[in-house]
Amino acid sequence: VYWLLQSPKRSYSLLAFHERLNGDSLALILGNRYTQSAINAATEQIARADASIGAATGRERRQHERQRDTLTERLTDLESFAAAVRAANGATDETGATVGWRPAIDDGVLINLAPLRALIPAWNAEPAKCWRALAAGDYDWSHTAMRYWPERVRRACATNRSYAIAHGLET
Repeated sequence: VYWLLQSPKRSYSLLAFHERLNGDSLALILGNRYTQSAINAATEQIARADASIGAATGRERRQHERQRDTLTERLTDLESFAAAVRAANGATDETGATVGWRPAIDDGVLINLAPLRALIPAWNAEPAKCWRALAAGDYDWSHTAMRYWPERVRRACATNRSYAIAHGLET
């Protein structure tokens, strides 16, 4: 299963192989190998376009200005993507503790994807629906629910033995 992670305006995309993702994957995606490299390239291209604008006149100048505007839109989209990745990586639980994002293979593809719903603009309806169900307590058996709502899940474990077993809290 591959996930197509994209910027909000879809000018930047990368495919992530679900089974190879781990707790460090979002930091890697943000780093110089992927997103930061694209941001740096866009910034350099904008600087070159600005230099071309200064040396041009008339139609050529307008062409360079349009190119710069397109590059600026791409840079803004890339920065929005980076902000969404940082938000997922810095997510907090119900107590305010930073828990980030970490896949749990036993939770399944959709539940693992739900916290990353902002990174999937082409198909975020199902992950967003799953996230709402997680928040409502529908999947308290999942490790993802325990990560984001530990107190609620522990209370559920007190009354549901299968949840307690799933979370290693059986007494």
